[in-house]
Amino acid sequence: MRLTWLVLVAAVTMVAVSPELWQWPVPPSAPPPAPWLIYYGGLPSAPTPGALATLEGRLTGYSLVVVHSGLEDPGNSSGAVVSALVQKMPQVFFYGYLALGVTNGEPDYPAAQIATDLSRWRKLGVKGMLLDTAGHDYGVSAARLDAAMAEAHQLGMRVIVNAYRPQDVLGAPWHPGDLYLAENWAYAEGQAVGPRAAVTLRSLYQLEMSGVAVAATATAASGWPFAHSDLVSAVELTLAEVPGVRWMAVAGPNYSATSGGILPAITLEQVARTISRTY
Repeated sequence: MRLTWLVLVAAVTMVAVSPELWQWPVPPSAPPPAPWLIYYGGLPSAPTPGALATLEGRLTGYSLVVVHSGLEDPGNSSGAVVSALVQKMPQVFFYGYLALGVTNGEPDYPAAQIATDLSRWRKLGVKGMLLDTAGHDYGVSAARLDAAMAEAHQLGMRVIVNAYRPQDVLGAPWHPGDLYLAENWAYAEGQAVGPRAAVTLRSLYQLEMSGVAVAATATAASGWPFAHSDLVSAVELTLAEVPGVRWMAVAGPNYSATSGGILPAITLEQVARTISRTY
């Protein structure tokens, strides 16, 4: 009897004090995630009409595209290609890239450099920034992340925050339109990763309930074109293991940095439509 009462008291305490540990939503029906693209492949050195037409065709169907770091450097002539694409494809949200990491081989940019790089990206015309390696596992403090997000917002840009643990960024200064990135949580380099710890998913749910949408990625073992079965596995496992995904990206290793391959958005969209989910 004493044990029963102890269990009951513990359960009541959990409900009253820490509802986030047990409250889960009734899963609503969810639309297929929108296709998005991280593209770290090379860009032409000049925005010639032919080069722009080719890129425009390859990017058709994507409404959010992230390009690689370094393009914001005034000495990088390919930055003009980004600016030209922004003008030619106003329906696409182009995002720049900035690594915030301090440890584990990351650049540890000083605050002044972060502000300068954000301003340079904005001058190229991009509408948002991917803030990469932004969690505690890369030595990024809450203050460092908050400052970078605030600077981007002040420049009129949205952000995608990539932190391995969503609990690291629950208190960040999110704005409407910002995204949290669940990078390769379920499928990486052609292999299933497996489910995450429950506390991480609870934190992800808390982010979603605060209005932050989730973007997810998965990577195949080889560059595009890869096997259709790999694409199906990438999307299926991601939607099963990462609740609430609203944006889905699939690419080859290191987001096409070597191969330059771009999965057609329509192909990704068609696969996503075939996979049923409720959340």
